[in-house]
Amino acid sequence: MASSTLDGLRTEITAAIAAIDPVIAGLDDLALVSLTDETLVEVNEEQQRHRHRRELLQRVLDDLNALEEAIRDLLADGYPELPPSEVTQKVFLELEEQLEELEKAFAQFKPIPPATKITVTLGPATDKPE
Repeated sequence: MASSTLDGLRTEITAAIAAIDPVIAGLDDLALVSLTDETLVEVNEEQQRHRHRRELLQRVLDDLNALEEAIRDLLADGYPELPPSEVTQKVFLELEEQLEELEKAFAQFKPIPPATKITVTLGPATDKPE
């Protein structure tokens, strides 16, 4: 598992969230002071841009956590090994019998060989109607 890569990404995303949160708080405060409508529009747009980035960062962090959990579950399941299941002798013999029957049925078929030669016979020539 590439834990160092995932840990590095988690550290980077966490730092980005820590850096953007005070900017959002400052923009929220700025939107509350007396501003002209034109300036308030610009501040609101900036708030939305930063909130959108914050949501994307959080989504990556959440997905990263889910990925690590899925990797742990896969490893706990024995990945990459998936050995054959052990069954009772009775079940094994039944499966073996079915396999033998399928092989016998399969032997009743053979592929049509691919064409190696083609012969074309043209009919008599006819005049083109006018």
